[in-house]
Formats: sequence, C-alpha cells, structure tokens
Amino acid sequence: MNDPRQATVLFVDDEERILRTLNILFRPLCRVLVTTDPQEALRLVSEQRIDVVVSDQRMPQMLGAELLAGVRERSPDTVRILLTGYSDLDAAIDAVNDGGIWRYLSKPWTVDGIQKTVREAVAVALAQRTAALEARDAPAAPESRPDATCEILVIDSEPHSAAAVRGIVGGARPVHEATNLTQAVELLGKRPIGVVVTEAMVNGDDMTHLLHTLKQNYPDVVGIVVTAMRDTPRLIRLINQAQVFRYLPKPLRPGMLARSLEASIARHQEARRSVAAVPAALRVEEAASEAERTLSQRIGSYLARLRARPAATATG
Repeated sequence: MNDPRQATVLFVDDEERILRTLNILFRPLCRVLVTTDPQEALRLVSEQRIDVVVSDQRMPQMLGAELLAGVRERSPDTVRILLTGYSDLDAAIDAVNDGGIWRYLSKPWTVDGIQKTVREAVAVALAQRTAALEARDAPAAPESRPDATCEILVIDSEPHSAAAVRGIVGGARPVHEATNLTQAVELLGKRPIGVVVTEAMVNGDDMTHLLHTLKQNYPDVVGIVVTAMRDTPRLIRLINQAQVFRYLPKPLRPGMLARSLEASIARHQEARRSVAAVPAALRVEEAASEAERTLSQRIGSYLARLRARPAATATG
C-alpha cells in the first residue's frame, strides 16, 4: 500500500515549461498530473483521489493559496504544497489559515529540494491512506466525547493574549501562561497541553525552535502564532519546520481568535487519533543550522525528561 508509485501528484502552474520539467522529474516516482488551469485542478481533485497537490502562487486565473483552500475543502487528506517565487506575507498567511498547507517552497527551487519535499509528502499521504483503510475495516468504536484534557498554553511577554483566550474559553478547559521559553517548556512537560498560542518572539526567544521541537516529538500539539511583525522568512520557517496551524495578526480580533481556538482543539483531537499513522519525522523540515538543531534537541531532551517524571514516580 505504501509504494509511492501508487500515489497521484498534481502540479498546477501557469508556465507549461515548468510543468514539463516537473512531469519529467516525477514520472519515475508516481503518477503525475499537470495543468495550467486552477479550475481544472479543482475538478480533478473532486473527481478522483489526488494524494499531493503542488501549486504555484501567482497564476492569472487564481492565486495558489486560494486554489489550495479549495483543494482542502474538497479533499482534506490531500497534502498541499505552495510553490512561489514571491516573498508575499499575505499569500503565506492565507496558505496557512485557509489552505492548511504542509510546505511552502520558494522559487527557484532545486531539483534535490523539490524531490525530497514531494517524496516526503507522498509518504505522508500514503500513510494517511493506509490508516484510513485500517480504520474503515476495524470494528466500530464507541463514539468518543470531546477531549476535556486538552489544555491551552499561551506564551507572551504581556498578559493580553492569555486574557483574550480565557475570555473565549471560559471555564471549559485550563489556560496556562508563560512569559519565556523556560516556563513554557516546564508547563509543556507537566500539563496535557494540546494547543499552544504564542508570539513569534517572546523576550528575545524565537518560538520557532519550540514549535519545531513539539511537532517533531509531539505532533498532536497544535500551534497558533500571533504577532504584530510582518516577517515572511520567519513565517515560512514556521510553516516548514513547525507546521503552524494558524497565524494571527495583532491586535487580536476576538472572532478570529475564537474560530482559531475551536479549529485548533478539533485538530488536536483528530491528531491524537491518527498520530501513529504518520511518522513524526516526515511532518516537519529539519532546522537549517547546526545551532538551531542543537537547540531543538536540547528542548526535546528536557521535555522528554519532564514528561517521564510522573511515570518514574509511579513505578518507584
């Protein structure tokens, strides 16, 4: 079932030359479909199983982020990748919030880079398909109630975000606060955190490293980033290395925050049911530098030690 040749990958770009190149590159790996027409792409997704869609952003008929949002609506399990040569923050935000993209690739891409990304996307798609088939054939389980243990962690140097989250959640589930990386890791190690709401930078700490570590080791934890900064490179890192689920501008709008929290809790609960289906290592891109990888490893080791403490105490 996990033979990549069984997968179908659809490439959408308004340049025929690029599509010819992609077709040649990926024909040995999988079944390849190409089109210059986003409407045709949506029709294909509606009519047959497409495992991965790779779309250019700047197309005359439709933006790639808009197309991927349509793909998500028609086929939520299709892995979505945005390909663009433009440092367009609004496009990246739309691709996260509306398109739910898995990767953001910049042009000009390298052959090795795009092949690696698409291979990983195919592996994720096939693993998801296998899990879905196994779930379909398994005996029906009793209907589960919403997970009341999903707690929320807000990481911010100021109390406004936590107050806003508490105002929305009320007493339905605990909301914890951290004002720096150390406090955040301590809480993540001790509490059943399902959703993290964080500033991009908190007291000089880049939260990309924490979110990257969480997605590598605990892929069911869902991240929402709130920030007043307009920083496309950081957002792209948050997409590729941390699979951030929502990206919200400050000042926070209550309605947008409420919808994002509701969707994030649902995503966490879905991920807890299916996390074993997709290897965590395939979910996120590696950090770019050795220093970033070392920091991520340190955070991961400390988190693992914290989470192991209750079990060690119980058996002692």
